[in-house]
Amino acid sequence: MTAMLSIAAAFVSCADKEVFDQGAVEKAKVLETEKQYKEDFVKHFGEVAPDQNWDFSQVNYLTEEQSARTRGLFNQLPAPTWNEPTLLGSFLDAIFNETHYGHAATDFEQVKELVESQPVVDWPYKYAQVNLHPFYSHGETVVNYYFLGVQYNQKTLLSVKPHFNGFCFLSSGNNWSSIINGCKLSTEMNMNSYAIVNTTNMEGVDGFQWFVASRNTKHFSSINNATPLEKCKVFYVNNHTYVALDCNGDGKYYDLICWVEDLSPAKRYMVEDLGAKGDFDFNDIVFDVVKKASGGYECIVRAMGGTYEISIKVGNTTWSKEGAKYDTNTMYNTMEGDYDLTKELARFDVAGWVPEANDVTVTVKGKDGVFVLPFPKNGEIPFMVATNIGKAWSKERVNVNQIGWFGSVENNCEIEVVEE
Repeated sequence: MTAMLSIAAAFVSCADKEVFDQGAVEKAKVLETEKQYKEDFVKHFGEVAPDQNWDFSQVNYLTEEQSARTRGLFNQLPAPTWNEPTLLGSFLDAIFNETHYGHAATDFEQVKELVESQPVVDWPYKYAQVNLHPFYSHGETVVNYYFLGVQYNQKTLLSVKPHFNGFCFLSSGNNWSSIINGCKLSTEMNMNSYAIVNTTNMEGVDGFQWFVASRNTKHFSSINNATPLEKCKVFYVNNHTYVALDCNGDGKYYDLICWVEDLSPAKRYMVEDLGAKGDFDFNDIVFDVVKKASGGYECIVRAMGGTYEISIKVGNTTWSKEGAKYDTNTMYNTMEGDYDLTKELARFDVAGWVPEANDVTVTVKGKDGVFVLPFPKNGEIPFMVATNIGKAWSKERVNVNQIGWFGSVENNCEIEVVEE
């Protein structure tokens, strides 16, 4: 028995060691392949700037006027767009578009149930184009005024002073409040009272920030306790995005909860799967994430120029080439004669995708192991980039030669690149 136990122990030990060694060898191959790719990338494109952003999706959406930074003595500083529907417009919407935003009522119970369990994250809409609908609030005193807005420096002839744009939500009592109330017409008008916001031109502008505030009187012009909005909670109910805010600094993120209509442009992701040395055509998988007319987002797989099993995770949703019954050894929609910018290889709904966060990951089962490729941080060597959906991907073995190429929307997959 002792001898048998000794032999068994030795066998298990050897088996464990073999598994460990196999895993270590595979991990070493993965790291070496990634290292080689990064070295080749720098040789091909040059050194990457520490602040290089790999999301080019909005490059062509900013007009020359928006992109300009006026710093002259008497020039007006850039200002964000913060508009609200006119009273007449809200009144007409209330009459003709009854229950236009009916989910303000149907989502309420789930919002109340979910909000406290959600993690605190960075405010994702600092530079964005959104419609903000203040739907719900949780009061702490008899009467509460919660503010959300943007602050920036307004230049006059003699001085530069802070300017505020924003809205105020009145919450009565130390419990939950909603825009839904007993008066049907008033409810419908509340649903159509929202902020139309565009801050995409404010990056780098002195004095610009989002802010929250809390007061017991509704005097917006006298706000002097505005707190920078840096943290919030973001969560989803029935494919609607909600942001929950702490306006009074007590650490409770339910003072004000807004439904967000994210108007950010759709994004096209182009990916390298590390399958071939010196290959930078960024077409091993190409997929778009776009907003649905009915709300939420969907993913459209456009091209697969790689010959490995791949899966993509967009937000909380995963799709795989093999699972969709595509041959892993076949390239799709990248070769001469099989290249169609309108082709859809797959289309599926995605949940939990935040455009600003680029929460996308591609997993590749390659010859040297499994590669997990997240969207790159600023300054990293990228395995994928985001572009405008008007950007055509390269044909097979037509390498991208300039980083700036990703930011141009022209169909130039054979103009600014060369065959290697």
